[in-house]
Amino acid sequence: MASKTRFPTTELSNDLTSSPIAKKSRLSEDSPEEICSRSSDNSSSLNSPLQLSLVAAEVLPLSDESFSDAPSDSAASSSPTKHKQPQSQRQQPPQSNTNSQPIGSEMGREGVHLSLRGDQSHYDDLLLIGDGAYGTVYKAHDSVTRQVVALKKVRVPCTEDGLPTAVLREIAALKQLDYHESPYIVKLLDVCYGNYLRSSSDRTNFMLWLVFEHVERDLATYLKYRQPHEKTRQKIQQLSREILLGVDFLHTHRIVHRDLKPQNLLVTRDGHIKIADFGLAKTYDFEMTMTSVVVTLWYRSPEVLLGCAYATPVDIWSVGCIMAEIGGSDKALFPGVSEGDQLDHIFKIIGTPRKEEWPDKISIGWNAFTVQPPTPLNLKIPMLTNAGLDLVHNMLLFNPHSRPSAAQCLQHPYFLDDYSCNNLDNKNFL
Repeated sequence: MASKTRFPTTELSNDLTSSPIAKKSRLSEDSPEEICSRSSDNSSSLNSPLQLSLVAAEVLPLSDESFSDAPSDSAASSSPTKHKQPQSQRQQPPQSNTNSQPIGSEMGREGVHLSLRGDQSHYDDLLLIGDGAYGTVYKAHDSVTRQVVALKKVRVPCTEDGLPTAVLREIAALKQLDYHESPYIVKLLDVCYGNYLRSSSDRTNFMLWLVFEHVERDLATYLKYRQPHEKTRQKIQQLSREILLGVDFLHTHRIVHRDLKPQNLLVTRDGHIKIADFGLAKTYDFEMTMTSVVVTLWYRSPEVLLGCAYATPVDIWSVGCIMAEIGGSDKALFPGVSEGDQLDHIFKIIGTPRKEEWPDKISIGWNAFTVQPPTPLNLKIPMLTNAGLDLVHNMLLFNPHSRPSAAQCLQHPYFLDDYSCNNLDNKNFL
């Protein structure tokens, strides 16, 4: 049984809270107040594109509070327990919302002209490829650059103070990443604006279009249809390494993804990883919080499930889950249907944490869960080597302080494995 390496991290304090970090973002040209004040006038007079030239030295929220999703009225009074929720209340994997258009239907150039303004409306042949809680995604052709792009249409509410700070912060993050560039992050090509829409509550909504490079498939689709030659240990190692390189890039630029899962990892035609949808779910969730559950629980870390403050280790946990899926049977390692059930699934694999490891000041006590021993990881992840199992084990530690950073993961012996003289027999790793 190989020894376990522990990696200390200073991202969180001892009570599982993260320390606040100062940050700033600036929006040049039109201010949010000016944008929204114009929405009360005749919007047809707006024919020039909004110039979103953003500078973001740092993009973390001003407080830990910004990192936690605002609970809905119904969710605020509930806490995770070992008792399962009724089937009607259980959280399911994200479902597409296609009431207005079926996936694969064409929006057409006229539809774009109705939403995009002025010289921004140069996208042809729009094909709906995704419609979810936080935006509608179209595949389109840019008639100027002649390249295929992905257009994400997002409805953003204008507040009395202008555009929400979170919206500006996340666009700043996208522009910052675009400036530094990484082959493992999907490229943001442009930010455009469209019509103002007034909702039934008389709130003005601002239509925002994010233009990304187009990548044909996500990791979930890749895993579902991958061929035997794509299940080699070399390929598993390559995909895992590229995910971690992308996450390390985000963390280096002080961005926590918060929603890493196979659906948010794109796979190019030549089999390389690009991370997408970072931060957008967090930015645009304020409209959906009270109405629906839209993000799967399967890749959420224990500290998030328990309602603790969190930082970069939440992404490490998610990548550990994804690595297990890539190196396993293409199924989620922790397929819970509610927060309590999700924690039960986690503890069945990693073991119930010791009482002294349990965080203070949370609504659910340690004794709410049955004490369970850990399950050997090789039984769940048969295609990973010993070194790979050790890495996943460390990424899935209950205490976020003990998880390695993305940079430390990349230095793990697993990524030095040349598959020539190593012992590839999987053994018990927990």
